[in-house]
Amino acid sequence: MKIEMAESMVYSWLRKVKQCRIVQTNWKPVPEWPLENVEELERLKTAAEAYFADVITKVEDGSNTDADSTEFDADDTITDTSDAPSLIFKKTANLEQLIAQTECDVLGLSLEDGKYKAIAVEVAFHENGLNYSGGRKVTAKKIVSKFLRIIIALRAYFGVDEAQLIFASPHVKNATLQQVNEMMDELTAFLQSENLGGFSVSVLFNEDFQSELIVPLVQSVEQHGAADGSELFVRALKLISLGDKLPRTSSPAPKQDTGKQSSPRKSSPNIVTVNFGSVGLTASVSPRQSFVNWLVERGISANTANSYASGVNTSSKFARENLMGCEHLDFFAMTDADAVEQRVKELLRLPSYMNYSARSNHSRKCGLERYVEYMKDKQRQFAMA
Repeated sequence: MKIEMAESMVYSWLRKVKQCRIVQTNWKPVPEWPLENVEELERLKTAAEAYFADVITKVEDGSNTDADSTEFDADDTITDTSDAPSLIFKKTANLEQLIAQTECDVLGLSLEDGKYKAIAVEVAFHENGLNYSGGRKVTAKKIVSKFLRIIIALRAYFGVDEAQLIFASPHVKNATLQQVNEMMDELTAFLQSENLGGFSVSVLFNEDFQSELIVPLVQSVEQHGAADGSELFVRALKLISLGDKLPRTSSPAPKQDTGKQSSPRKSSPNIVTVNFGSVGLTASVSPRQSFVNWLVERGISANTANSYASGVNTSSKFARENLMGCEHLDFFAMTDADAVEQRVKELLRLPSYMNYSARSNHSRKCGLERYVEYMKDKQRQFAMA
């Protein structure tokens, strides 16, 4: 049996950090299970095919890519080898076939307020950067297709109204990151338009993979230990930490006393540091994840927070395409709260933007308004420091 260390890591993360009562790796449906909500799911499948046919066509035409990007993936010139590259589900014949082809790397069920919530995680580790055969555009399309299948399967077999879907990868190049984020944000807008706002989709890439997944897991193991031998990643951590407990053949040279007292370092809210035996980890939190964390701290649900973050990202894309002087605008890269507020006001005055926001039940507009609050709060905190 093939052992996937990344899946073992996510298995432990769902149990220890996300508090899932039930976790299964390589989850797949079986034909004997009866389908529920068939009419709803048929309609959802049809709606997804129609929505993403337009989105994918624009991606293939290059109309929503950053023309000034200096990063180029070797596979970017390869076209989608499927029979129907503009279809999000290729040429899937029917709902039953689509669900039968569904699988999830790790699926967990958590209990919140007496109600079960599903957390589905896809994890990929490509040493040279996340890249499925066909290049970054096909990579983004495959991730969205996977998530749509999982959402349909969760509705078919569990009937859940809330679920969190995460795609995790430790190394993603900037060009691929942008393409995946744009497609994921389109998926968020689609779910909002279908009144499926209880389903949130997000990615944990690069620094977020470290700060949101690995660091909390290592902290949990450090605090509570690792009693379950089936958690291979946790056992590997424990094995590494044994190095500090072995007798040393020689003592390290004592530090010289310079007579100076080291001043305590100010910890940044966007930096996470943890030491576990000989394992030392320092991770920064991305601006997008920092915004999501800020919203959650103020009582916004994780699903809504991720939806608002997606709204900010897609609004950046809309501004680049429709506002003068905004060819390189990225709200998450801006540091001046007043400049952010000014650009947001310009967007909200555009009828075309309001129509665009309406496609997501105005989660884009709400996300921008909360982002202005977030930036002003950051600015106040910086002034007081």
